[in-house]
Amino acid sequence: MPTELPGGLLSLLGFLAPIVIQLVTRYVPGKLPRYLVALVLSGVTGVAAMYMGGYGWQIDVTFLVYWYAFAQIAFHLVWQPLINATGVLKPVE
Repeated sequence: MPTELPGGLLSLLGFLAPIVIQLVTRYVPGKLPRYLVALVLSGVTGVAAMYMGGYGWQIDVTFLVYWYAFAQIAFHLVWQPLINATGVLKPVE
């Protein structure tokens, strides 16, 4: 399995994946369903990245775990503080 994606694709996915995953999972009640939804979204993102990169259809559990882990780290270190500071994405009351 390849470990490196084209630079532009990697940047785009690294920028958008944490946002999309957190936007979708924030409306899922319960920790286990939220985790499963995030895991499925990470898997779909991984498959899309392999397809767009022109790689074969090899899905490795390690790849999915790394993808999910780095998406979560990016969200909690960058996006969550930014969202909390600006108040963006608060539910409409």
